[in-house]
Amino acid sequence: MKRFNVFLMLMNVCLTIVLLSQFQYPAAVSASLGASPGTSSESIDIVYIIDVSGSTADTDSGQYAKDALKLGIDLAPSNSRVAVIAVNSAVVSETDLIDVSVKEGRDRLKRYVDQLEIRGNTDFTPGYERAVGILESSNANIKQIFFLGDFSEGGYNAGAQDQEIEAASSVYDIAERAKTGGIIINNVFWEKEPQDSIAAPAFLELPQATGGRLIEISDTKLLPASIEDIYFDSFMYLYTITDLNGEDSQTLDVLLPTNSIRRARVYVSAHAPVRAFRATYAGVNLESVHNRSYSLIDLANPAPEGINLTFTPGATDITTICTILEYDPLVLSVSLENVLEKSENEKSGTNERSGTNGSSEIQVSTINAEIVDAKTGKPLLTAPYPADAVYTVTIASPRGPLPISYDPATPTAYSFTPDLQEEFGLYHITGELTVEGISFGLFTASVDVPDIRPGPVAPGLRNWLLIAAVIVCGILIMVALNIAQKIRKSEVEYKDAVELTSDYTFHGKLSVYALVLDGGDSDIRPFDYALHAFNGKRITLRDILDSVGATDAYAGAEGIMLMVGPEESLVLRNNSKAIIKSMGRSHEFNSKLQLFYGQKIYIVFEKDENELEIAYKKNKPGSNSSSIAINLRSERTVTKTKAETNTETAIDK
Repeated sequence: MKRFNVFLMLMNVCLTIVLLSQFQYPAAVSASLGASPGTSSESIDIVYIIDVSGSTADTDSGQYAKDALKLGIDLAPSNSRVAVIAVNSAVVSETDLIDVSVKEGRDRLKRYVDQLEIRGNTDFTPGYERAVGILESSNANIKQIFFLGDFSEGGYNAGAQDQEIEAASSVYDIAERAKTGGIIINNVFWEKEPQDSIAAPAFLELPQATGGRLIEISDTKLLPASIEDIYFDSFMYLYTITDLNGEDSQTLDVLLPTNSIRRARVYVSAHAPVRAFRATYAGVNLESVHNRSYSLIDLANPAPEGINLTFTPGATDITTICTILEYDPLVLSVSLENVLEKSENEKSGTNERSGTNGSSEIQVSTINAEIVDAKTGKPLLTAPYPADAVYTVTIASPRGPLPISYDPATPTAYSFTPDLQEEFGLYHITGELTVEGISFGLFTASVDVPDIRPGPVAPGLRNWLLIAAVIVCGILIMVALNIAQKIRKSEVEYKDAVELTSDYTFHGKLSVYALVLDGGDSDIRPFDYALHAFNGKRITLRDILDSVGATDAYAGAEGIMLMVGPEESLVLRNNSKAIIKSMGRSHEFNSKLQLFYGQKIYIVFEKDENELEIAYKKNKPGSNSSSIAINLRSERTVTKTKAETNTETAIDK
């Protein structure tokens, strides 16, 4: 059966070679590719410098600078750390950089701001130097300084003129250090009756020199709104703005666009603070921040709906509410599938080539693009989709832009059949999503579209390949047929040997002799076994040896089968590791031989020192089936006692 399986395998190889020489089969290639994140994961370090010199007691008697600083703490992006430095003519006190993504950090900084005291002269220089020093040792991606100060004295009122000149020189050095360290400086100054100062121009030029903003105001009530403006210009917020008109108390239901929101802050703008503010979720009051300058609720992992605001407008009729969202990183998940399909010519049975490269197959490439949550792999949009969801995807191919449409119920897919060589290569995909008026920004990814079509084969070379394949197949088929013929012949011979048992019976007898080799010993005497008296059709040598008590010797005797044959012959089948010698030939495992009267065989066993000599004899008329011929022989040394010699003589007579 194993040889027949080999034959089948060779035939399969032949068939495969022939087919491959003539045909090409469809192939598929797929790839999943990463994409750029939709939200900034850059770390941000912010250092606030607040002027606590004695002049601020008059110029900011309402201490709106503290409100502005607290707003900066509450509005800082989640991946931010904030430090505060209090300065007059020197650094009075400072905090470390504190994580403001957690409430504990925000509350700690606010307590520090509340306990600041007003005193001393004015010199902005030490505050800048300390803030730049802190950020120079920071590894944050974005580093910014916010200076909230009374500029009525030009930023310096702490010494003689030569000291003021030295201070101005230090400010220019600070600007160079900031530019080198990638530090942005923002100044928010207020003044009532400005006075000239030698150092004043240097302080005013710091924002321009470092890429920051300068805001000058005359009323400190505008300080919180100024911080709000710089934040929304500087940091990448995802937010929506709702303007409400009316003087009476109003309510607003806050609807979030997706379940993937990690943090939501609903903020009443400092440009139009409200007199009263209350936020609830499912009828339960939510913790909120509410003061004269701004109002805010800060929620972690909020539900898309169920938040309700109740507020009373302030001095203006318009109330501006900002919903600031932060979500887990999003990616534009892109997958590519390339499939080879039969051309129309091949489907119709013609031999004409389709495709520029001479291939008979057409490559169909499909690009799938979908914005998903980077952590869970789930689409950002989940059913039911917001009615105003706008999802735009553009693909730039090596040859130029490609049109693509979007169905919100399924991932965006674009299928095309590249043919020309310049249609393969790098494709750039850009996705943009807007939901409930909130733009989730641009997402980009790239995918390389390879040419998987089989290359063209020259007709002459193709003919030679076909001829070579036919020759190889012919040789393999001849070998396979030869093997099959031998297998068949062996099986027929074995079947014939087995079928002999159905038509014949045993005849004659076997004379068995143990041949004792040098150093060997035998535990059996020579004996005759009367086959004609055996009733069966087959018998093993082990059965014959067991009849005289030789049960342990001659390992493998059970694998030597004796069967009846035609014309009173005897058929032996060797299925053991022993070697049967007859007429100068050796018959090993899985061999067969036929004995006639008067022929002898010698059996050499694998693990025994002794051999057996077996003679097939014809029964003499009137002989006793149980008679035993005692004749101990040795091929090399024969040892006989006088008694044994007399016994042999008597038997022969």
